[in-house]
Parts: sequence; C-alpha cells; structure tokens
Amino acid sequence: MQHDKKTILLVGGGTGGHILPVWRIYNKLKTNSKLRVRIIGSRGNLEQAVFGGNPDFQAVVTGKLNRHFSIRNLWEFVLSFLGLFHSLFLISKSKPDLIFIKGGFVALPFVLWAKLLKIPYFVHESDTVMGRTNRFAATSANKVFVGFPKKYYDFIPDEKLIYSGEILDEKEKAEFDFGFNKPPAGGSKPTILVVGGSQGAKRINQTIFLMLDKILENYNLIHQVGYLGYADAINRRAELSDELRSSYFVADFLSLKNDIDLMVAALSSADIVVSRAGATAMAEIAQYKKPMILIPYRYAAGDHQDINAEALQRAGGAVMIRDKELSGEALLAKINSLLRDKDKTESMVQKASQYWPKNGLEIICDEILKEIK
Repeated sequence: MQHDKKTILLVGGGTGGHILPVWRIYNKLKTNSKLRVRIIGSRGNLEQAVFGGNPDFQAVVTGKLNRHFSIRNLWEFVLSFLGLFHSLFLISKSKPDLIFIKGGFVALPFVLWAKLLKIPYFVHESDTVMGRTNRFAATSANKVFVGFPKKYYDFIPDEKLIYSGEILDEKEKAEFDFGFNKPPAGGSKPTILVVGGSQGAKRINQTIFLMLDKILENYNLIHQVGYLGYADAINRRAELSDELRSSYFVADFLSLKNDIDLMVAALSSADIVVSRAGATAMAEIAQYKKPMILIPYRYAAGDHQDINAEALQRAGGAVMIRDKELSGEALLAKINSLLRDKDKTESMVQKASQYWPKNGLEIICDEILKEIK
C-alpha cells in the first residue's frame, strides 16, 4: 500500500558532479515498489536538462554566498534565508525516512534540518578534499561514502566511512555520427574529446581555440564548451575551412539527442580525453578505459582538483598539466606524445580503471536499503 512505502530524498545540484550521481541513484531505486524516491535540486539549467518534466523532481529556492564581499551577496543571503524555509516545507511534506546528500549549496539547508529533526542521512563526497557542505554534514551523518581512498578523509570516524568510489552507471557504449569526414587517404583521424565539466572551462576553451587549426589538421575534435562558451565556439567553427570544419563537433553540453547519450557516444569514440579534474569526470573516463590529460581548475575550493589529479597521476593512471602551465603548444605536444606511445597509454588506462571500486552505485543503494529496513 502507498502509506507503507519508505521515502528517500536525494539532494544535490549546481554541477554535473552533483546532479548526475543523484540521477543514477534515483533510476536504480525507483524500480523498488517499496520506495518513494524524490529528487531535490536547484533551479539551474543543468537540472532542467536532466530532471526537467520528472514529477519526482523538486527545485528548491537556493542562494550561494561568495567568499568575497559583493553586493550580490545581499540577494544571495535573502535567497538562502528563503531556501531554509522552503527546504523545511519540502521535508515536512515528504516526511523522508532517509536523506541522501550529494553536496553543493542546495544541500546545506537539508543538512541543517536533518540534524535538528534527527532524520537519518548519508553523504557522498567525490573529491579528495571535502566541500564545505559535506564537511559540515559528515559530523552527524550515519554513513559517509567517499570517492578516493580513506587516507584522504582521516578526520571522519572509520566506522561510518565507506570507500565506495564514484556513482556510475554500468558501462554502456553508444554510437553517434559526429559528422567527421574520412581523410582522402582512407582510414580515420584519432578523436580527441575535450570536456571542461558541465559548465565548461573558459581557460581550456581559449587554449583550444588558439591551436584549433593545428589540432584539426591531424585529429577529429569533440568539444564540450559549456553554456557560456557555446556562441564563441560556433563562431570559431564558422571561420574554419570546410575541410577542418568537418573535423570539429561543438556542443554546449553533451546530453541526450534522439535518445542517444552524446557523452557516452563521445567517450566511446574518443582516443584520448582532455578534462578538468573533477572526481566524477575522472572516474567516468577511467570506466571507458580512455587515456586522460587532466587540467585541474586552479581556483577549485581547497585546491581539490589539483589533489585529485596528483593522486591519479601518482598511481600512473593519468598525466596532468597545471592550469598556470597550460598553453596550446604544451597541450598539443602532450596529445601527440601520448598517442605515439601505445605502451604508456595502455598502462595508464589499466591503472586508472583499477583505481576506483567498480560498484559504487550498488554499494550506496544497498546501504540505503539496509538503513531504511
């Protein structure tokens, strides 16, 4: 019966690293007839792209306070205050038996109410350095799932710390015609996938644009530029010769098209991936067994992307270029070097694929089911 169902709230938003894991847990749990699963996120564009139209999704009023003073912070404070009461309304309405916190500013009021109302909750942290919300949440969480080995989280009691790795779907493959022409001599060019996260990466985009002609002479390029970089990328593409333009596929965000997941198709077809060093992105690239060049975002909170990239590079699973050392010449030289050294790329792929547990989604869903029983 309906009233016998247990209710799970999945809370996370703002970036793909928070949104997509929540979506995967939702899809895994929603088939259980004894559960009522609800998603809470912000009102951002990416949430609408992933969750839009889903009756189990609720966008909450949120504010995000900047670390430096600005007039904008006054409005963000008002939104945060409203979000505190909106989140309480949603909790009162749904009466959750368990709240799962993925992180981000949208999750903070739910952590506060869970602590005050004694609602059991779990936390998942992807990166080597915990975000502020998750660090605060971890103190009273029933379980804390982490994306990197436990040594990076030694401030959390071991009895509630679980090394689950990332929250990924079972590996799939997809095919999509990105419009690349075959060279006159036959065969095909290697394919480079450049992805700066769900919001893009201005610094990486600018570096690619500076070397665009040279890259496209020898490679096909799939380029996720983010919402803010899309117009510029389309203009750059229009300026190319017909031959080079046919080697350049641009997207603001690699999402679904004609029921095909373009990110899955891009990862399936890529010979090498250039990416920021968010933990979810790194684990997905490793899952698809692709060599990766990591360019950590230098302003990431707690320098966590640098630490993420260094951890995987030390394990032999990636190479990194620090943001301050990034140039078009350095990036192209690294791409050329890796694609000429098959032994090195095979070793990188093997070590990266072994770095994370392969069943993080199952580990977390099993623990959720244990808790509510």
